[in-house]
Amino acid sequence: MVRSASLWGCAGGSMTSRIRLGLIFIVTVALLATLLVVLTMRARSAATAATCRKTLRGLQLSIQMYASEGSHEFPPNLRTLSRSEDIPAEILHCPGNESSDYVYIDWSTQPRGADWDSGKYPLLYDGHLSNHATRGVNIVMIDGTQQWDPDTEWLQRFATTHPNATIPIPK
Repeated sequence: MVRSASLWGCAGGSMTSRIRLGLIFIVTVALLATLLVVLTMRARSAATAATCRKTLRGLQLSIQMYASEGSHEFPPNLRTLSRSEDIPAEILHCPGNESSDYVYIDWSTQPRGADWDSGKYPLLYDGHLSNHATRGVNIVMIDGTQQWDPDTEWLQRFATTHPNATIPIPK
């Protein structure tokens, strides 16, 4: 009687065949588990970046309200804003790095360029370059628009074209 070879190259039902199938199953499960972990990490990172953008936008709106209610000047710092507007101090940090404060630029004390009316001046941004999955910072402008700045390229160009303004560049 001739036995037919199995799909895996062994006679059906032999111990070697079962071990081979078991190893293939274990490797497949391990690969799927690894893929699941990677996708979960990416999703968490994307959610953290979105929370950061939303927080920056909320702070920008609070700064606008502060300025419109008072002397039409920006608050001197974010701590002043958090004390006067019932904003918790924890919100002044990027959720991607709790030890990294947002950078706030008080434009009432900074020199303004001829392009001031464009509203494309940075108001708030991440204080650390690697708070999110990729290197870069979230920026919210005075007019409320937001952008992702990879490797702080936009901030560096802005600092170069506005040399009299103090623009801290995150590292």
